[in-house]
Amino acid sequence: MMSQHHAAKHRNQSRTKTTRRSPYSILFCMIIVMVPLNMICFFMTVRSVHTDVNTDIIATQQEGSRSQQKQQQSDNFDSSLLQLRCFTTPGCFPTVKCRQGIPQKIARQRKYEEQSFCIDDVRGSSSNSSSLTKNENVDSKGCLVYSFGVYNSLEWEAKVAHYLGCEVHAFDPTMDFPSNIAPGLPGLTFHRLGLQGEGTDMSTTHAVKYDAIDPSLLLSLEDIMIKLGHQNRVIDVLMLDCEGCEWGVLRQLVCEGGDTAMVKQIVTEFHFQYNLGLKDEQDVMIAAEAVSCLRKDRWAVTSIETNNAGWREWKYARGVSSVIHSESTLILMSLRRISNHEKMPDKLIEEYATAKRKHSFQERLYEKQFGDDTSLWPPDAIQNVTTLANESTEAKNAMESVVVRRAIFDDHPHMVEKDRKEN
Repeated sequence: MMSQHHAAKHRNQSRTKTTRRSPYSILFCMIIVMVPLNMICFFMTVRSVHTDVNTDIIATQQEGSRSQQKQQQSDNFDSSLLQLRCFTTPGCFPTVKCRQGIPQKIARQRKYEEQSFCIDDVRGSSSNSSSLTKNENVDSKGCLVYSFGVYNSLEWEAKVAHYLGCEVHAFDPTMDFPSNIAPGLPGLTFHRLGLQGEGTDMSTTHAVKYDAIDPSLLLSLEDIMIKLGHQNRVIDVLMLDCEGCEWGVLRQLVCEGGDTAMVKQIVTEFHFQYNLGLKDEQDVMIAAEAVSCLRKDRWAVTSIETNNAGWREWKYARGVSSVIHSESTLILMSLRRISNHEKMPDKLIEEYATAKRKHSFQERLYEKQFGDDTSLWPPDAIQNVTTLANESTEAKNAMESVVVRRAIFDDHPHMVEKDRKEN
């Protein structure tokens, strides 16, 4: 009995001790449980804060990047306007003389459509039609002329075919003339096609008086040459009066790896109006890129004249009015490519300046040493100065045979209209 009593008492004491430890045990258990939870919450809070900080940093970086891109675009656009301003200002873009004679106009009933180009360079070109091209398979079949944008008059094209004896192809996607538009002139052919330049959509970029152009009638210059079987021919004159297509066409020709040696002269009416080619900043930058590539590809101006757009077209994209010289300016320009074996105008000017400076410096030096009377100079001094003077004269003659110094727009004479056989 005592043993049972002691056992029961022992169990009661154990329960009492266990009961007394329970609060600490519970607290301990709570601590054990809460510490991981707190740690988890802490790390989640830190991670959240870190994520927020990273998000803010990324947002700041993106905003800075957008700001830099916006500034870069603004700088590129301003640079584009400056390039176009130089292009339209006499004497700023490289200018040269014709290889033969001077720029002349072909008389037209519409005087405002008369435009100067190097006519004498075209005469007799059958003998040197491959002189500017790297293609050894170029056909030599007389002068070849492409004229885009004839609208409703082929007077210029007919006279080029008649007086210069050229094979002339006239193009306009808005007209529907028969191909043999002038039966008496077998050298003149009409095509209902137009040019589509890289980066410009000529199906919607045209003068307000024209209807929308069927895109299927617009091809690249290369595609047209292939279509007509002229891929091995040289175009002596590429005439562009295509209401804004000129910028994209020239960009494609000189910037996109085209063979510009396949064209000798470019005769163009450059448009700057909203409805005639330059609708927005992108168009302006395309035009400026074309101008930049023309310079890099060794093209130089032979004639620069002004014309006027009708008042309906006096609308301009932002900044373009700073490029032109009046509210209605169109630029009539002819250019020729300077072959790789010829020197560029700036190089000729530098060479003359260097030769003249050397001659003048040496001459002044001898004057200080031996006096103004050259008869008293030593023979070697006289010989040295004479040699330097001859070099200076040669450099000047070379420069003046190529370079044209322009300060105003040109006003060239008309070609004397005589049959080519009489010349």
